[in-house]
Amino acid sequence: MLGAIATNAQPVITADGVNPVIGEIFNFQETKTFSTPLTLSNFAGANKVWDFSRLADISSVFIVSFISPKGLLGSDSFPNSNIALILNSDSSYIEYGQTDSSGWWIIGDITSFSIQGQIDSIHTYTPRCPYLTTPSTYGTYYTDSVNVYNGYLTTKLYDTLIGVGYGTLKLPNNGTYNNVLCLYENDGNGGSGYVFVANGYHVPLLLIISTNVNNNNWFARYYAGQTLPLEINSFSATWRNKKPYLQWNASNTENIKAFNIQRSMDCINFNTFGQVSVSSSATYKFEDSCTPNENVYYRIQQLGKDGKSFYSNIARLTVADKQFIIFPNPAKEYTNISFDRTVENALIKVYDIKGKQVINEHLNGSTNAYKLNTQSLKSGVYLLKVNSKTGNFNGQLFINK
Repeated sequence: MLGAIATNAQPVITADGVNPVIGEIFNFQETKTFSTPLTLSNFAGANKVWDFSRLADISSVFIVSFISPKGLLGSDSFPNSNIALILNSDSSYIEYGQTDSSGWWIIGDITSFSIQGQIDSIHTYTPRCPYLTTPSTYGTYYTDSVNVYNGYLTTKLYDTLIGVGYGTLKLPNNGTYNNVLCLYENDGNGGSGYVFVANGYHVPLLLIISTNVNNNNWFARYYAGQTLPLEINSFSATWRNKKPYLQWNASNTENIKAFNIQRSMDCINFNTFGQVSVSSSATYKFEDSCTPNENVYYRIQQLGKDGKSFYSNIARLTVADKQFIIFPNPAKEYTNISFDRTVENALIKVYDIKGKQVINEHLNGSTNAYKLNTQSLKSGVYLLKVNSKTGNFNGQLFINK
């Protein structure tokens, strides 16, 4: 699977070049296993041509979606996550990640097969596990150790990423990519393989993974294209007049036909129950006539004129939220707090993710609504607590500036 030498500039892979962005959706094709002997010498060196154009596809195609972690099942366990990954639009498995100038990282994952939307398994990676580290180039060497906790036991991974070669990559269906960097990766527990990346593509172009310790059986997954970018943002669900109230913003909608409103009681199986047409407005809203008596989850399915569809993040609404509404949330300069009852002499406290109190306000007398000034808060996730003689309320406050 090696070809003739071609001339490429030595690439320097940057965070802006490869980090995924919320709203992006990519297709990956899985291939048949193959037993071609592959060693480091097949991949290492300058100005290589890696010819994998004859890989044989199987029926499995993975759709990898990057969405906001806010409101997802298990997100409370990963407050530092700024991006989440799901496969095939199925939120029964969610990877919580971080993207920053040092690369793309995973900090945890959850699995839920329960119809009640309960978490069946959870893993936390401390400090975090690398997908890609940046900047990376030919000769870059990265290694670390990561503790993986599954709720009962802690195991250790020893991550290694080495830039072993650069050149031209050939994939099936005439896919040819220049200025590609090949990285060797090893987790220290028998897992190893090769990752091919290039600036301008926010996922690996090719993953070649060993299926045994002798490295003589392999399978691959390769980049098979990107869908239209997700145009929905700031999607939220709140209670208004004792009904679920959905609101979102959308831009660049000239190729969008409509928005389907989808509801789920388990955060896994979603059903369409309403539709909103595209308009000239950037802000959309929808009130659900249903009054759920248990936790409910919403998402927006965006329908393209070409027949393709993709999804917003998932917004969770709990029955407890019905007594205590924060809107807008996410907030910028202020947010409104309203209650389903009159509260007396309420004490409002806001804490950051480190537990530091950042707001402390005392409301004298009786009220059922209050406008909270949030100008002093930076973007992030906060815990808002209200204590009063007539009830105590807790909720998450999101600041997005």
